[in-house]
Amino acid sequence: MRRYNVYVNLLFMKKYLPIVLAIAVVALVISLIVVSVKKKTAEENLNAMEEVMNYEKDKLEDEYTSIANEMKDFHLQIDNDSILKLLDKEQQRVQLLLEELKNTKATNARRIAELRKELTSVRGALKYYVAQVDSLNKVNSILVRENEKVTQRYNDAQQRVDELSTEAEELGRKVNIASMLNAHNITVALLNENGKSTNKMKKILMVKVNYTIAQNRTAETGMKTTFLRITAPNGLVCGNKNNTFTYEDKDIQYTAQKEFEFNGNEKNESIVWTVTQTLMEGEYRAELFIDGNLIGDTTFNIK
Repeated sequence: MRRYNVYVNLLFMKKYLPIVLAIAVVALVISLIVVSVKKKTAEENLNAMEEVMNYEKDKLEDEYTSIANEMKDFHLQIDNDSILKLLDKEQQRVQLLLEELKNTKATNARRIAELRKELTSVRGALKYYVAQVDSLNKVNSILVRENEKVTQRYNDAQQRVDELSTEAEELGRKVNIASMLNAHNITVALLNENGKSTNKMKKILMVKVNYTIAQNRTAETGMKTTFLRITAPNGLVCGNKNNTFTYEDKDIQYTAQKEFEFNGNEKNESIVWTVTQTLMEGEYRAELFIDGNLIGDTTFNIK
């Protein structure tokens, strides 16, 4: 019986062993094919991933370069020292991160992700600086407008002051003119030694100038001094050369003087020059001055 079983087993193995071997070979081939396909797929996936990471890295480098250029341009628009210092630090930071990014392998996904977060931080800082500069520019713009308004108000006020000063000067001039005494009815009498009128040049010993001072309620009252200035035909002033008074900020010679009291009312006055020099024929001019002002004049002839 035992021999029969061995015989049967041998007979079975002889009949089915080729089939089993064939199945095993097919299974092995299939396994090899599956492994090969998986390996190829894995390689393709890895290559695709590397391409994506390289693209991501290049894109990140472009963004870093772009923000570095933005900072450079923005740097030229700032005139605030504090913000400039902060921006300089951020620029240095961007340059260091950019250099690190260039030296980082594309497969280092973790570091590239960290560098992208750093870029987000840099953008936030730049946005803050832009907002600060905009705020300062707005404040400066407001201050400039306020300064312009203040300057305009100052200029308007100064112009008004100038106008008032001009008006005051004009008013003062008018007041001065109004307060000036004025002489009219000016006549000249040529007198001899007896005080009689004479037409003979050699007998003239006195020249008497009569005049009327007009009423003036705005003029200062009190004692006044009349200065008589007689100019000969040759242009020389008659009288002592040392006798001078002030007229228009200059000391000029006068011929004779006389004091009188003025109370604001019209008053008749006269002033006499006793001749002390040789007279000549021709036209003479007699001028009257009071308070440094020319109040009237006339001409007369000696033959």
